Amino acid sequence: MTNCHFSRFAAGLLTAAGLSLTQAPPLSAAQFLDGGDADLGCILTVQGPIRSGDADGFRAALDRVVGNPYAGESDFLDRWDQVGGLAVPRICLDSPGGSLAEALKMADVLTDQTGDNGYLYSAIGTAVPRDATCHSACAVLFMAGGTQSESSGGRLPNRVLHAQGSLGFHAPGLDIADGNYSAEAVDRAFAIAVRSIGELSDRQSQMRFPATLMNRMVATPPQDMYVLQTVGEASQWMIDVVGLPYPAKVSRGHFVNACLNAQPGLRPSTGYYQTYATRHDGPGRSFFSGRRLGDYSESVLARHYTRGEAEIDLGTSGDFGDARFVSDPEPAEDGLNCEVSFGGRWPMDTPMRGNTRRLSISFAHGDAMALDQAALYPPWTRFAELAARHGTGAVPADATVWTDRRSLETRCLVYNSADRKTDDDPCDAVETARFTGDGTMQVTVEFTWPSGASTVVQMDGTGPRINGSRATKPYIEGVFDISDHMQCLRNSGSGNAFCFDMRAY
Repeated sequence: MTNCHFSRFAAGLLTAAGLSLTQAPPLSAAQFLDGGDADLGCILTVQGPIRSGDADGFRAALDRVVGNPYAGESDFLDRWDQVGGLAVPRICLDSPGGSLAEALKMADVLTDQTGDNGYLYSAIGTAVPRDATCHSACAVLFMAGGTQSESSGGRLPNRVLHAQGSLGFHAPGLDIADGNYSAEAVDRAFAIAVRSIGELSDRQSQMRFPATLMNRMVATPPQDMYVLQTVGEASQWMIDVVGLPYPAKVSRGHFVNACLNAQPGLRPSTGYYQTYATRHDGPGRSFFSGRRLGDYSESVLARHYTRGEAEIDLGTSGDFGDARFVSDPEPAEDGLNCEVSFGGRWPMDTPMRGNTRRLSISFAHGDAMALDQAALYPPWTRFAELAARHGTGAVPADATVWTDRRSLETRCLVYNSADRKTDDDPCDAVETARFTGDGTMQVTVEFTWPSGASTVVQMDGTGPRINGSRATKPYIEGVFDISDHMQCLRNSGSGNAFCFDMRAY
């Protein structure tokens, strides 16, 4: 039998399927505790690592909690109806992960609609409460949460993450020592690994597990963890984020955010290729990812945050209201071509009332989706920071909701009113994007010269300003001979033009 060196990753893949090539000390299996976070509607809490056999324990725990209401042997449905509205029971999750194979079997309990209570279990959502952790195999189980729409839509996602909980994905793996293993063992490990990923892939449609999330999961090494951080990620992967503040006054900019959040969630499944503001996951979690200094930030403001027509009548807190927003009354090639509508109690209903996704969003090409209240914030907003800063109350109009910042080294030039160059030096640039409670967004770039003097460029979608004065974009002969990426702004007050290279040096 041929021996070979077997890497930690390959050995970890065996464990992902519930098998191991080492005799590591056994960890205790998950516990199934009645009840849980009442605000999230949890009837059962899964706590601890997921091990072989836990799927049977999971089903037994649900049977115990729910009973057999259809045979008149349980008052579960009556008790739940007393909650009122569209309440959805959920499973609270607090687990570091464990066996992917077992997590998939547990997911089947919620999705396969077998047994006396199969349909009832298929209408149970999942939740990660405040201060809880749901990583690795637990995150896969989390994605199985859903509710029955009683419509042609069938079973829809119902999975809720508290802004101060932690949800993380990675490729299957286990941190074990390297060793020498037979070629047959290596082949078997990879066969099992491929099968385990294939089994998850087979369940993608049933679980409403987005392909982009699957790609992100398998691209994250086993020793790393891709933890959800932004509103955009949660929106495109159909995960509701709760425990967040709400805008004291909703404006057009908030509905622009809802459109920006919805775009990536629709694009992969429809094949419709529309230019959108940015990726929301991976490197795209930064507003500035893939953007040149002082360039695209202005265009996204001008193209999106200053366009559109909104009719908003939400009344005071607790009242019923309605709102409608159309981003481009006439479909535009460079527009969002998006419509948002809302009708119901404001602020939106809590998770205990069931479906938190009450923003209806549709696009000109015909696709539509629903998002939760979190989608009113920019896609790049880190929800844990937002919750820590503002709690769950109303965000004042002048409050900073979200900021993103980067520092670059570049080149700065000044031309006088006759377009003669008077300054040409290396300079430092600090670019800051800021979204405020009133729904407006601004981008500021502060350039610092070697002398310590500074030049400030501000953009809010209505046109740039330089040192407080309105600015235009002039053509200056020869400036592109210096660099193909120069941006120039002429100060309406002084007549001088300030130019900078949009690339980092």
